[in-house]
Amino acid sequence: MGEVIRLHCPPAGKKKEERVKILFDGIRKWVYSDPLKELVELYGGRVPEHMQIGEYIGWLNEFADVWDFRKKQPGGGERWTVADDEKCQGHRELILRNAHLLGMADSECPNANPDFILPLGGARRANLARAQGAREMAGKFSDSRPRIVALTGRRPLHEVERPYLEEYAPNARDEYEAMNGGLEKAFGLSGCEYLETTYVTENINLQWAKREYMQACQGCKIYSVAAPSSDPGRRANSFDTFQFFMERFEVNKAQRLLLVTSCIYAPFQLLKFIPLSLERDIEVDVYGVTPNVAGSQFSKPSNYLQEIKGAINAISQLNSMFG
Repeated sequence: MGEVIRLHCPPAGKKKEERVKILFDGIRKWVYSDPLKELVELYGGRVPEHMQIGEYIGWLNEFADVWDFRKKQPGGGERWTVADDEKCQGHRELILRNAHLLGMADSECPNANPDFILPLGGARRANLARAQGAREMAGKFSDSRPRIVALTGRRPLHEVERPYLEEYAPNARDEYEAMNGGLEKAFGLSGCEYLETTYVTENINLQWAKREYMQACQGCKIYSVAAPSSDPGRRANSFDTFQFFMERFEVNKAQRLLLVTSCIYAPFQLLKFIPLSLERDIEVDVYGVTPNVAGSQFSKPSNYLQEIKGAINAISQLNSMFG
């Protein structure tokens, strides 16, 4: 099929300028790759020649709006309501193959011991699948006893999620409670005592919570947090949850963080953590649970193109900050 092109966080312990160079060397390989070029051309784009990397990222960022399938829906919509267009339907195998080559369909198992394992909140069955992925990684790295900290927000659950929650969090009202159910099932914490701090206000976007389970698993302490949004007008996004985690937990220089998400989101989530990685001189890796584990609800070609767009948007933001 070809070589899978993966994005990586530059190693900690080097000068920031050197880390930025390593970062953009990897980004250059990804944005100029044949799989991405082929997808651009499929949707009528013509990759510019003789353009500097920064200009090309800007061009690519504008072009990627063609893959904003959520925006194309009346009134916007969630990821699970995205629908394939004619090109997706006619070129399904090509799109799925190229998404795989861009690192969105399987995952490398990290080699370095993490200090924190961070399963990220999601929809439907994702909270359980990512908690199980975190349990798998905790077993692999049990000698170093990493702390498990689930990162979520207080997003209200959609009715379409309810059938999937019956397996692990039937009474959950929001993503935070659903993730707690996932952690408790994955780590055998049912009935376990915990300490919890919550902040409740009329604006649900500003609410937050932190829970510490009193029972460890293989020596690993387990926590979950729901982050507030940095913008009262919207719910918390990925960066808000990362920032909130950094504020609530002591993360030292050169420590390693391992995000656990679904494969399709791995490039985007990794890229969104990079600014904090560079600022705090820490190292972040990502482990993606495979679609057959996470559930196949986000396996349509349109879903992959939407998340390729998300990765390109994150690359553009990094280029504005560090390019």
